[in-house]
Amino acid sequence: MRLGNETDVAQLLAVSVATIRNYRLRGGGPPYLKLGEGRRGPVRYDLDAAEAWARRNVREHTSHEAK
Repeated sequence: MRLGNETDVAQLLAVSVATIRNYRLRGGGPPYLKLGEGRRGPVRYDLDAAEAWARRNVREHTSHEAK
């Protein structure tokens, strides 16, 4: 498992860190791990899982459902 922080996954997916945070807040984004206890525990992403998430969301046109 290759772990990265929100900056790493944002760069991997070519989106902003704010977008990654919105995905985490609203759900539906790449899976993440909450390490430690409480609110201040670090958030990490499995970079391989983030890549797989991106591949599942490939569309061919605007009315095409994700695979």
